Amino acid sequence: MNAQTKEIILERLTFGLAHRLSSNIMDNMEVNCYLDRFADHIVFQIKNYFWGEKSPELIIEYPLNWWQAFKQRWFPQWALKRWPVILKVHHLNVLTIYPDLKISLPKEQHIFKIMNWEDKAEAAHE
Repeated sequence: MNAQTKEIILERLTFGLAHRLSSNIMDNMEVNCYLDRFADHIVFQIKNYFWGEKSPELIIEYPLNWWQAFKQRWFPQWALKRWPVILKVHHLNVLTIYPDLKISLPKEQHIFKIMNWEDKAEAAHE
């Protein structure tokens, strides 16, 4: 062996992936495994659905820093018109999911009507 080469010993290393899933989400699960020859990868795909509802977009605004908060609280209206408060704005899309909800027809859209007992009693008296 000369000065330009170095002898190394390779060993076979094991690689694995494991993830535990709750049995209540496995009812309608689809598991796919395929070879992506273009990217030279093996793809494991797990899909499922949950029942849920989308809420209207929630917008949160607050002053950008302490100086903007000071202006917002203490500046008179004429000064705010000249030097408006700079706000940080976040747009949140809220999705409420019900992972334990079991419905007999999973491919259909379902509408649940909820009525308060007071509303039902008022409707009966009218």
